[in-house]
Amino acid sequence: DEIQRNHKLYIKFSISGSINVDTLAERLRTLGKKMTSIDVALHIDIGVVDNIQQLNELLYCLLLFRSFRLGQEAAYIPANIPIYIELDSSPHSLTAHAKIIYFNFYHVIILKL
Repeated sequence: DEIQRNHKLYIKFSISGSINVDTLAERLRTLGKKMTSIDVALHIDIGVVDNIQQLNELLYCLLLFRSFRLGQEAAYIPANIPIYIELDSSPHSLTAHAKIIYFNFYHVIILKL
């Protein structure tokens, strides 16, 4: 596991099903309080999602700007925190992965387990 090899504390953030942006932002804000150390890595685990467009918007904000707005407050991931993304490998997810726009424009490293 890449996170363990880098001696980082593993913080998992799962996304699946029907995405409620407000709920995800609140969860991220709660996790953000734990992400104050350089010894932390964020692991985003993406399962089967109902709305790829909302997932694209969320990933765009999180990966490009490292923040996501919740009402008047923003959840923030510090720049020194590495972000790892794991994608579900079910047949349904494999076709959905091609629709995740962010991965079409950035270098993606596939880690073999």
